[in-house]
Amino acid sequence: MKRILLLIVLLLLVGCDMSPDIDRKLQREIFFECLKNAPKQPDNSKYNDSAEIIHACGEQARDMALKD
Repeated sequence: MKRILLLIVLLLLVGCDMSPDIDRKLQREIFFECLKNAPKQPDNSKYNDSAEIIHACGEQARDMALKD
């Protein structure tokens, strides 16, 4: 039983670093370029479209900055 538990712990430790490798400088550049090119929002809008734009730019920048 101890061997199985030890094997499970070792397998979990080996698979811990599954975070993607992202070029943070490129991600930042893409993000700000996306925001710069986003359409301007009206000042008196009752909708929070700017939050959706920021979220979409963030996702696109992250996806595009992934290293192969």
